Amino acid sequence: AIEGSIPLAKDGRYCVVAEEGHTEITMADLVKKLAPDAAAVLALGTCAAYGGIPAAKGSVTEAMGTGALLKQAGIKTPVVNIPGCPPQPDWIVGTIALALQKIKEKGLEAGLAEVVSLLDSEGRPLPFYGRNVHENCPYLGKYDEGKFSATFTEKDGCRYDLGCKGPSTYNNCPKALFNETNWPVRAGHPCIGCSEPNFWDDLSPFYQN
Repeated sequence: AIEGSIPLAKDGRYCVVAEEGHTEITMADLVKKLAPDAAAVLALGTCAAYGGIPAAKGSVTEAMGTGALLKQAGIKTPVVNIPGCPPQPDWIVGTIALALQKIKEKGLEAGLAEVVSLLDSEGRPLPFYGRNVHENCPYLGKYDEGKFSATFTEKDGCRYDLGCKGPSTYNNCPKALFNETNWPVRAGHPCIGCSEPNFWDDLSPFYQN
């Protein structure tokens, strides 16, 4: 399980995680050492999955996501992306439980193959990322009515005019919530598409009026 993006600039020294024999061990070194022996790799959070904010245009760290690093290194261990900033806890626990269930039923290789078959084109498990946020938003009716919030304090309308990226985002935030109580849109904040690859560049600006 990996959390955080993996920087490569300066020989990876933007993230030194350990030292052995007076030699620095970078995050990139450690991932490339451990991943080949893993049955699968879980990339937890958008940074681990796709590089996140540290990989945005202008970054000097050359940060990247786990899958990109393994591909660059020629490591074929399957990667399951669980993006979100932060990821919903049930997405993590649910994915692990699903993998363990499939492995118990079909064995390690066949079980993991079935889990991989459930991933979308961005490497995300469809049971948690197969639904469009906009189409499942509790304010969808307001959108259809053409009732849009003009300010962040006006919570009764759709947030689309304030910059909501729900139509471009896939996850089950509207249903699962966080801590089963709330999620940003219900609290008055527009969705920023944080579970999407390159959301920091492709979906910005996050706010508009």
